[in-house]
Amino acid sequence: MTVSIIPATKTHHPQLLSMFVAHAHLEQHTLHIDDQLQTMDTLDTLPIELFIIELKHTTIGYFSIIPQFSTWDMKEYLYLDCLFIQDTYRGMGIGKYVIHYIFNLAKKRGYQQVQWQTPDTNQSAIQFYLAQGAKPKAKHRFFYTIGE
Repeated sequence: MTVSIIPATKTHHPQLLSMFVAHAHLEQHTLHIDDQLQTMDTLDTLPIELFIIELKHTTIGYFSIIPQFSTWDMKEYLYLDCLFIQDTYRGMGIGKYVIHYIFNLAKKRGYQQVQWQTPDTNQSAIQFYLAQGAKPKAKHRFFYTIGE
């Protein structure tokens, strides 16, 4: 099985939007598409890196990473903002390959930690992350939309 991980380009944007919607649905949310495509056109100016996961030249998922800083630790870490693999390709070892690719990328870049989150309802992801040696940190994520 040949899995490739490549930086996302403009040619991937329509597929990415489709996967964003599927990812939100998986996490029991609804994603409204408005200006995401326009913003993705400026991806090279944003503080995020977006990668495509391919299997035999077919796009099967994506992930995004962002450098962050921990006040408590006084160290930078790599934040895994999103990791999504299409349902058809789960359970094939691709997730394990990708998560370890991310861990190795963080190590190469000098980070001592990778952090991410998943909803409490995503028990299969939680079990997968624990099996990879990750440790949970119980928190709730909140958001407030300005203007509502």
